[in-house]
Amino acid sequence: MWKRSVKVLKFSEYNRSKTNTYLVMERPRTLVTPDGPLVTFECCPQHEREMALGYILCTQQRLSTLSEYTLEGSQIHWIPGEVVAPPRLPELPTLKIDEIYRLTSQFQEAALLYKDTGTTHSAALANEHGIISHSEDLDPTNALYKVVGIAADTAQLSGASILLTSGKIDQATVIQCHQLGLSFIISRSAPTDLAIDYAGNKNITILGFARGVRFSIYSCPDKVR
Repeated sequence: MWKRSVKVLKFSEYNRSKTNTYLVMERPRTLVTPDGPLVTFECCPQHEREMALGYILCTQQRLSTLSEYTLEGSQIHWIPGEVVAPPRLPELPTLKIDEIYRLTSQFQEAALLYKDTGTTHSAALANEHGIISHSEDLDPTNALYKVVGIAADTAQLSGASILLTSGKIDQATVIQCHQLGLSFIISRSAPTDLAIDYAGNKNITILGFARGVRFSIYSCPDKVR
């Protein structure tokens, strides 16, 4: 559903061959409210309802139901429902090293669409016990919106304290994590300097290059033990 098989001609130093391979599907989706278009996503066509919900929560700092939702062509039509305050849990004070290893292993295993296409980014919300929600998309920010929407839609957002991402960590990502009440960001990539500055001020721990049994701590290292 989210990938398409195409024929390719493969060349190597000694031969060439015809084979089939998978490409991830890319589709534009515009979130439309009664007041008009709000934003257009270039995304993988999965969890579109949840992506819209996650976008609202991350960018407008509110949680509004999507009870009246339809997908017509490339448009996500949404009539806002009841606005409620996003739930919060007490900050996660520390994270154990073996818990980090377990989470990064689960995160890698869940990236099935990437394994088939080599194209997508992954995001997940988790706590110290394991992953709560996971999704993939062409854009790491869209993947973040999707996992936030999935967790909110299933009433599990209040249980999240950790973001796992395969993409870079910039200041905008850290700001959104702070708004969501997350305490840790774990990435397979690296943060920017502004991301580290903001995270340090908000007591958010950033771990970069988290692969296998390796990672680098960029902010608030005292919370990892």
